[in-house]
Amino acid sequence: MRPGAATPPHRHDCDEAVLCLGGSGELRVAGQVHVFGPNSALVLPKGTPHQIVNTGDAPLATLGHFAATPVPTYLPDGQPLELPIGLESSPVWATLACS
Repeated sequence: MRPGAATPPHRHDCDEAVLCLGGSGELRVAGQVHVFGPNSALVLPKGTPHQIVNTGDAPLATLGHFAATPVPTYLPDGQPLELPIGLESSPVWATLACS
């Protein structure tokens, strides 16, 4: 994720673990901001609305692991959030989405 970029606030119908491989950012969840950096693990229970923001001056590299596949993703109001075109069917996404 490029510097200054962020995911939209969203949630999943399964548990999620995000590993920070490089860069730095903030996890925004439940009205709180958690700062993280390389070698951090973020654990998000099923249904938890969250947002990840790159607060650094370098790309933020993360690896997501989901407890289900496919991974339904929703905006906080429950509207479906489409994944970027092609991401859900790529071999990398398939690997990340499998538990």
